[in-house]
Amino acid sequence: MAVGDVINYISPSGAGTFVYYQPAAGIEIMVTATVGISAGRYRLYNGAINAEQVWTTGTTATNAVSQSSTKIGITNTIYLGIWSDSGSPGFTGIQIK
Repeated sequence: MAVGDVINYISPSGAGTFVYYQPAAGIEIMVTATVGISAGRYRLYNGAINAEQVWTTGTTATNAVSQSSTKIGITNTIYLGIWSDSGSPGFTGIQIK
């Protein structure tokens, strides 16, 4: 992969569990949208501590943000966890380093 390449990821695990995407060392990705069928969550994670946000599509959730408004930078040390109520969660983004 190279800078400027589009990164698309769909979880093979399906709904109801956090799935983590950790880029290789030295790679940075700007996540531009998270996807899932219904309310879910995404989190930044460093292997021990996480910061979490709820997203929603067509339902109401506390602290909800639109999936399409997501802009998250991830690296090998601070990476992305995604979870969805139903369907396989995923994301799209661009490699920036």
